[in-house]
Amino acid sequence: MSTTMWLPLALAAVGIVLRGAGFALRRPVRRLAGRRLYGAVFAVASLLTPFALGAAAGEVASGRVTATTTASTDAWANPTSLLFGLLAIAATATLGAVFLAADARRFAVPDLDRYFRRRALGALAAVALLAVVTLFVTHWDAPHAWHGPTHGAGLVFVVVAALATLATAWLLTRPSGAWSRVSAAGVVASAIIARGMAQRPCLVPTSLTIAEGAGAHPTLRRRSSSSSPSCSSSPRSPRSTGCTPMASWTASPTPTCGAAAPVTRADLVARGLPRACSAGVIACRAPRSG
Repeated sequence: MSTTMWLPLALAAVGIVLRGAGFALRRPVRRLAGRRLYGAVFAVASLLTPFALGAAAGEVASGRVTATTTASTDAWANPTSLLFGLLAIAATATLGAVFLAADARRFAVPDLDRYFRRRALGALAAVALLAVVTLFVTHWDAPHAWHGPTHGAGLVFVVVAALATLATAWLLTRPSGAWSRVSAAGVVASAIIARGMAQRPCLVPTSLTIAEGAGAHPTLRRRSSSSSPSCSSSPRSPRSTGCTPMASWTASPTPTCGAAAPVTRADLVARGLPRACSAGVIACRAPRSG
């Protein structure tokens, strides 16, 4: 799968690096041309990163990616992937504008508050429009991607996202704008959950279920012996450190394993046993050959 999606994922990684670099390098620059250059890098990377990640998500949601799919332009340059990328840009723009408007209110800067409110309302309208267009496009481009959000649990979270969108738009028109950040985050979170619920029980639609993608049962099962090495097969107390204390031994003060000599503390530490364990435990080394 990573081979199939290498291009959008690589673009996302490059965008993350360039975005951080543009943000960090712009501030110390004094010349206007340099500040504009790094500002442009930051702006382009801020568009590239969510678009690439959204396109990769659309690639998976459309069912064009399987464990055996080879890398191709059609895998991510298709209507569903492109719309998912645009949705990701609009969603991040909405969150950014809503949070900046809230910060402007907190610092009592009314001009910036009004400016970012208008941006937030415009981005929110773009999210709603793109969501409707995506539902219509996926109906013929990726039928299973359309069926999930329009039925069952997926539909429930789609309705929640729609209600959160209306609530956010209403709160942004209120003078106080309180709770707009919570409702805006609810829009994005509900949409993501709806996408996840829509493709149950598939991890990768049409090719891999969650159960098939899980690790082996012994790996997933919690084993008490995996927390720390044990010096003995005797049961541990709830507050035990994984060691059998010397006082609990009923054998001779210097137990041996056949003809072997007692293991030193350094040997216990070398075997990976915690130092707290090696301080109060007597263990045995297997008999040396020869």
